Amino acid sequence: MADEDKEKVVSIHLDIRAKINCFEILNIDGVEFSLISPRELFKGIFLTNSTGFILIHNHQSGDTSPSKNDLEIIKRIQRTTKDLDVEFIDFVIIGDDGKFWSWRLKKK
Repeated sequence: MADEDKEKVVSIHLDIRAKINCFEILNIDGVEFSLISPRELFKGIFLTNSTGFILIHNHQSGDTSPSKNDLEIIKRIQRTTKDLDVEFIDFVIIGDDGKFWSWRLKKK
């Protein structure tokens, strides 16, 4: 995703054994990351009978620092997952030269 010419948001859905059972593109080239709909995110998770998910997002600028909007959507999804009994495993931002930022690891 680092070499993509458009920003993408991808959800990787995991089953109870932490095996990938779905790879879903939620948004391409949105002006704002908040354009992903939690409704659409969770619809895909439930339709694939998943118990957890990882969100991956690339920054065209190559900078892996989370934007204010990235941090807001993480908090919003984190609150929602508690009520839905789904594990929000990580949020990863892909940048240039193999660099990434992980919400779970809180590092580049």
